[in-house]
Amino acid sequence: MRVLLNGRELTGLDSGLERCLGGGLRGGPLESVALSPDGSIAARAGQLRLLLGGVGALVVVLIVLNLALLGAHVPEVMDVAALAGVGAALFVLGLVWAIYALMLAAHRRRVEARPDPGLVGGETVRIDDAGLTVDGLLSPWTLLRVHELWVRQRRANERLVIYPERLALNDGRRAIVLDAVLQTGGQALLEQAWRRLQRAEVSGG
Repeated sequence: MRVLLNGRELTGLDSGLERCLGGGLRGGPLESVALSPDGSIAARAGQLRLLLGGVGALVVVLIVLNLALLGAHVPEVMDVAALAGVGAALFVLGLVWAIYALMLAAHRRRVEARPDPGLVGGETVRIDDAGLTVDGLLSPWTLLRVHELWVRQRRANERLVIYPERLALNDGRRAIVLDAVLQTGGQALLEQAWRRLQRAEVSGG
């Protein structure tokens, strides 16, 4: 099995990394829809607009509230304070836009660097106890073999997050590629798929 960590090929999956990828199994099924490269970029743009737009709007509201309080208590400084408030609001909005552009560009680079995604945009993916179902065709976990594993490692909220980012599988009849960047809910789906594959390998072994 070929293993890559943040794009860097490893000699194999060591026990420490394998433990980091482990965890509990979700009780119910998980479903996902494959995204085209353009669809993935559009989905990420929507997420960023919602997240960063909310942050920017909150900061502007706080600036307005502070100006209102200042005007109620010290009205003689409102001219200067209003100019400063407008400047601060414009700075925040510009900063939010710059962060949005940088984060979207980083996602676009990840998408464009992807090999053939394997799945066609719109195909449905489902995982449950029975196996992996892609576009209505079921592959039991015991028949699936992992040929390539991409692992993503990043920091989020001051903690290290490690999860499977891409799985190249084969069930003896067809090749299946699951990619967290090119699927809705991709991270959660790949985490559960990997854990079920590992459980099936242990049970079968």
